[in-house]
Amino acid sequence: MCRGRNFRWHLRNHHRRAVQAGLLTLSAIVIVIVLVALCYTVALSLKSEPCLIVETMVVDATLGLSLGWVAIATAACIIGVLLAF
Repeated sequence: MCRGRNFRWHLRNHHRRAVQAGLLTLSAIVIVIVLVALCYTVALSLKSEPCLIVETMVVDATLGLSLGWVAIATAACIIGVLLAF
């Protein structure tokens, strides 16, 4: 229980400091740029012919995990920006 309260306190205070510094909007812009770059990379990887099955598995797994994580982080960041205003 103590860890949960500590995490909520840290999250609330970190969010407050980021909003006060104006960094939340900047972080949302940066994460959207990363999302666009990953989408472009996935589109390029779908167009190219893989040489090996292992290459396909490694590239797809890496890009898929990265794209999923960044998509969730983008949504969370945008929600944070909207709630801050």
